[in-house]
Amino acid sequence: MSIRFGACVGKDTDKIAALKKAGFDYAEVSLSALAAMSDEEFETFSAKTAAIGMHIEATNGFFPAELRLVGNDVDLNTIIAYTEKAFNRAAWLGVRVCVLGSGKSRAIPEGLDRSTAEQQFVHVLRLCGDIAKKYGIIIAVEPLRTAECNFINTVRDGLEICARTAHPNVRCLADFYHVFMNSESLDAIAGAGEMLVHTHIARANPDRLYPHCEEDEIACKQWAQALRDCGYSGRMSLEGSSGDDFAAMVEKAKTLLRIFKE
Repeated sequence: MSIRFGACVGKDTDKIAALKKAGFDYAEVSLSALAAMSDEEFETFSAKTAAIGMHIEATNGFFPAELRLVGNDVDLNTIIAYTEKAFNRAAWLGVRVCVLGSGKSRAIPEGLDRSTAEQQFVHVLRLCGDIAKKYGIIIAVEPLRTAECNFINTVRDGLEICARTAHPNVRCLADFYHVFMNSESLDAIAGAGEMLVHTHIARANPDRLYPHCEEDEIACKQWAQALRDCGYSGRMSLEGSSGDDFAAMVEKAKTLLRIFKE
């Protein structure tokens, strides 16, 4: 499998430099952090990443928590303006995939029925998908464990919402930590086909550390097989806790990530 490896780093250029030194392929930064920067701050960030020489190919942290995607207080004009600004900056950096987790933004509020929430979210995905198409970006909808969100929890849920959206720039993500925490079968991943466009990984343990030790090998081999069955050849980002030493942890994780190339 020709998977490219990276890690989620927020906006931390020291971590980006550590990834580069460790031989990773790209960094995944926070989209909401990019959008919140002043023009001067963004110029500085862009210059620093260029100097490091690391590809910025993906983002997570799509929407700030206060920007609602479902419910009675959805402001589509604000969502569109935010996404336009954020994607403009992401595309400038070379981003190709923007992960849409944003559990607080998409959570179904009490009193709102699920079918209405689904209709609202699909509408938002289509609007954002049109903007993504303009910038050559793919949106990857991220299923989240039930402890983090009450909407779109399994890979199967993610695939279904993407099928309903029916937009070429809206696909699905599989985060193996969330798959593990939800006790989800790997069958959905194995059968996802071209709808699976991005992956996240942390070890199969509630501590959510990056995979880094011998006990993580069994889960990684199972996950790698599911991706082989799917025919996946996209990106995989470490997302979770790196402990006290990011540089040391990504070096350890790199050894286990080789399983996904075997």
